Amino acid sequence: MQYTHVLDVSPLAMRPAERVIRRPERQRRKQLFPIATDWLRGHGVTAATMEGTGVYWKAPFEALEEACIHADLLHAQHVRQIRGKKTDTNDSLWLARICQFGLALPSYVPPRLFRQLRQLTRYRRRLVGERS
Repeated sequence: MQYTHVLDVSPLAMRPAERVIRRPERQRRKQLFPIATDWLRGHGVTAATMEGTGVYWKAPFEALEEACIHADLLHAQHVRQIRGKKTDTNDSLWLARICQFGLALPSYVPPRLFRQLRQLTRYRRRLVGERS
């Protein structure tokens, strides 16, 4: 039997299933992702799905990638188009159900090397713009 585990990431907390991990300080945020990924690996999770809103998806996506957990990123607009009872309180359970039945296609996320190259290119462009 295949189980769907839920990881809800918000600006305030990161919740793997029932356990809530608060983010009290900015420098301690990076410590939370290994805890969550260890918990997921401990429960035999090999794939995860998240809704990409803003920039909040980047750090958890990279943490899942480092933990060798396949992560799919869903576009928020596409998820809203799917009929059903989606509310903010049970958003992560709704995403799990959508992916369980294959109702949403994941967005394209370039490989890590290309993401790093893009980041460097954008940083260089900004520095050149400030110099001019």
